[in-house]
Parts: sequence; structure tokens; C-alpha cells
Amino acid sequence: MQVGSASRKWLHDAGWPAGAVTAAATVCLSCALGLIALLRPLANLWNLWTTDPLRSVGMLFPFVSALLIILQVRRMQWRVRGSWWGLPVLALAVVGGHLRETMMVVFEYQAGMSQTLPTDSMVIFTYGCGAVLFFGGMPLLRRSLIPLALLLCLNPVPHDFNHFVDVPLQYASAHIARSFAIFLGARLTPDQLRLMFTPEFGIYIAPGCNGIRGAVTMGYIALITGYACRFRWWRTVLLSLGAVALGYLFNFLRLCLLVVFYVIAMHHPSLQSHGRNVDYGIGSCLFLLAVILLAAVVVRADRSRPTGPTIESADDVPQLSFGPLWPRLALLAVLAGLGSLAYAHPLLNRSMTPRRAHIDLDALYPRQVGGFTRLRVWKETWDMSTLEAYDWAEYRQDTNGGLVDIGISPVLGAHDAVLCHLMRDEHPNWRGPLLMQVGDGPVVFDAFQNNDGVTQYVEMSTLCGPDNCGEASASVARFRIYFSHPLAGSLTDEANGRPVPVVMRAETDAATPADDARVRLLALEREFAASLQLKSLARQYFER
Repeated sequence: MQVGSASRKWLHDAGWPAGAVTAAATVCLSCALGLIALLRPLANLWNLWTTDPLRSVGMLFPFVSALLIILQVRRMQWRVRGSWWGLPVLALAVVGGHLRETMMVVFEYQAGMSQTLPTDSMVIFTYGCGAVLFFGGMPLLRRSLIPLALLLCLNPVPHDFNHFVDVPLQYASAHIARSFAIFLGARLTPDQLRLMFTPEFGIYIAPGCNGIRGAVTMGYIALITGYACRFRWWRTVLLSLGAVALGYLFNFLRLCLLVVFYVIAMHHPSLQSHGRNVDYGIGSCLFLLAVILLAAVVVRADRSRPTGPTIESADDVPQLSFGPLWPRLALLAVLAGLGSLAYAHPLLNRSMTPRRAHIDLDALYPRQVGGFTRLRVWKETWDMSTLEAYDWAEYRQDTNGGLVDIGISPVLGAHDAVLCHLMRDEHPNWRGPLLMQVGDGPVVFDAFQNNDGVTQYVEMSTLCGPDNCGEASASVARFRIYFSHPLAGSLTDEANGRPVPVVMRAETDAATPADDARVRLLALEREFAASLQLKSLARQYFER
């Protein structure tokens, strides 16, 4: 009992009034449980964090954001009162989370550069804004915009960053390591990214060696620390830029030390099998040193900062004022329950895919489509996985022998295969929306022509639901927006509300002139599509 009383007195003296810890924990736990209505965006983010080391730091941001918001509540002396306007914002986040997977909106601002909207981070950010407004009101929302902005960085390094920054830094790191090795007298092979000290012993400068992970982590640490210490904006900016520069500097030092190890290991073969562990050890020690230096700078800057008014005594600590808390918790529970209904059916069936993920391809694809005869069917799986990515069939034209492939994905949702080619830095000879007259009505495809040096192909992609197929696009100035319409029932059954992507592909040899190849391949695909009952094919993935 005395320990409990001492703890309460310590919290009271520290500015935490009676019930503050309980109320804050209750609100945070309720908001976390409310995320059950956004399982799909959370699953996407979890997959991103656990498969990409560069972006794994994003999993810490929700916790940091919550702590910084609680810090703002304390600075407001716990005088917060929620607003009912937060409920529509929460509902908007839940609806947006479902539409994110059941329809497609892609904003393309440059060839090969595009962004799917809304992103998973935007959905979680909207949910966070709604929760803060719902429980804390507009004053707390205004004070918490920067902590909430961390939720927009759940993917801390956007994909386009790789193209403009990551790859150039990889070559810069390799150049510095190579120059230092040559300075030490090592003779290297001419490969720009491989430093081979002997024919069998060397190092490959991979993207993970360019310092981007450490620099990004240091930059975010500096931003969060500057905000928590209430530095002026220019100090925070300078601190963040300095932290990023320190991260890169220490990475170059790490590469140079690693080169020293390889030079030594050339003369001591017993050390050559420990290169990876030595790399990890050097990197860990340097990153720890960089964090210590950053902390020293922050402490020095914090001491030079003029202090504001503080709570002088326990008598100045106000009593907790959260407003009507329990009715809000009940409404949040109802919203979470309604939002999670769409996941109930697929979860009970242990599947988050359309209803018929495993289907008999021999029964699915007809043996004859107009003047085309089916040659074979097969299932494409992801690399290192047994998950079936696409169900394919190959058809041959009876008259001229032209080949057309058609694939339907049972696992992907709102997905455009053409955009994947662009993200892999494949530059098309031609691209554009294409209206195709299929056997059961007109369908709009996103078409793409490419020459990979071996073959030249025209590939087109569209989305199909139980009753319709097609994409749409609109151009605004130099930008283009691709989108598909949401499917009926997407808010009540996530499996039935997700479309299935359809891909058609025809190819020829790489030596054919691009214009001639496009005309011939498009004519071949148009003839095939004219006799294809595409909507009937896709509908089978949604039937019980």
C-alpha cells in the first residue's frame, strides 16, 4: 500500500494527476483495438516492415506518435475535451481502408513514377487524426499534427526515393570503397559494384551498403528529438540534416574499415569466413557512436534553450478532464465492429482472397476461343512461395499460329500489372488506355509495349468484379489518373469486394520494328478478345 501511495505521489508531483495513467492507457488501448476495422492496411504495412530492412523502422512510429501525443496532453495540463466531429473522420478512415483494396486510384506524375491513393499510411493517419479529435478535441489535434504526421511515414522511404537516391548512393559508396582499397595498394577487378581482392574473395556493394538505412534512422531520430525537446524549427532542421550527414559519413568510414579487414584477410585466410560478422560489428559500433554524438548535441542545445514555465508544485497540477469518455469508447467499439464485418467471412474461411482462390484451370479456360485453340494451362507462384499468383492459359491462332496468353490472379486485389513493369524501370515503346471489344461487352485496358532485347511484347491489364470489367483514366495537364470503380458489397464482405486482375499478353521477336510489332500484336489480341467471355471467366472467382 505504501509503495502504491508513493507511486501516486511521484506521478502527481511529475504532473500526472489522479487517473491520468488509467485514462491515457484506456484511450490508447481502445484506439489500438479499433484498428481491427483496418486489418488489410495493417497487414500490408506489417509485410512491408518485416520484409524490407530499409523500411522496418516504420513499425516504431505508431508508438512514438502515441507517446508524443500523450506528452502534448500533459503540456495542456490534461485539460482536453473530445469533439464528436472525430467520429465522421474515423468512419472516413475505415471506409477508405476498405476502398483502398477494392478499387484502384493511381496518380501517375511521370513515366514510371506513380502513387496509389490512398496509401496505407494515409488511411492510418486519417484514423489517428479522427481518434485525437474524438477524444482530445481540436486544440489537441492542432498541437499533435507533427506527431500525427509520423503516421504518414509508416513507409519511411517511398519507392521513388530508391530510384533517385538509393541507386546513385550505391555507386558512390562503391566508388569510395574502391578508391580507398586502391590507396591501400589492393588490385581490384574493374566491376563497379564488386571489389574482388582475389578471384574468390571480395565484397559486393549492395544497396544496403550505401548508408541509407543509418542515415534515414538518424534523420528521424533527430526530427522526433527536436520536436520532443521543443526546439525551434530551424534548430530541428539543422539537427536533422546534420544527423543524416553523420549517418552517411559513418557509413563511408564503415566501408573503409571493412576494406581494411579484407586487405588483412587476404594474408590471413582463416579470417575470410568472418566478413559478414565483422561488417555487422563495425556497423553496430559506428551507429552507436553516431547516436551518442547526436545525444550530446541535443543535450548541449537543450541546455542553451530558454526554459518555459513549469509546474512549481503539486498544488498547481489540475485534475483530469477528459470529458464524457465511456460513451466515446462505446461508439468507437461499434464503429470497429461494423468496419470489421467485411473481414469476418474471409477470416472464418482462413482466406483474405476472392472466394475461389483454387480453381480447376482446365474447367475455367475453354478449349476453343473463336479461332484460337488452347495449348496449355499453368499456375504461376510467387518466388520462394507456394502462393498462386496467376492462373494462366496459352492460346494459338489457328490460321497464323500467333500466341496469346491470358492470366487471372486469385490473390491480388486492386492491382495493375502494367504499373509493376513501370516500377521495375522498364521503359515502354508505347503505352495508353485501350478500349477492347470482348465477347461480352467493351472493356478498357491499360496497355503497354516493351522490348527487353530478347522479345517484344504488348501486355494489357484490367480489373474484373462479379459483374463488370474495366479501368478508366483521365489526363490533367502532364498527369494521368488511372482508377477503377468500387465493387458492391466491399464494405460487408472484403473477399467478394476485391476485384481480380486480368492480364493479356502477346509477343514477337525483338528485331521487329516497334510500330509494326504493335500493330500486329494488337490485332492478334483484339481478335482473341472479340470471342472471349471475359466477364464470365472472372465471375467464377466470386461464385461459391
